[in-house]
Amino acid sequence: MEINSLTAAEIAGGIAEKKFSASEVFSSCMEAVHRGEPDISALITVAEETG
Repeated sequence: MEINSLTAAEIAGGIAEKKFSASEVFSSCMEAVHRGEPDISALITVAEETG
């Protein structure tokens, strides 16, 4: 499952449970930007808060 398909709460939980790192969230966010995906605000918020 791609990180950018998760909700902000699922992302935060995944980071807390060490399923993935804040760095991975940020990378996923940047990949979504490059693909032109418009709804990445939750990813950006979580990446900023946990990074």
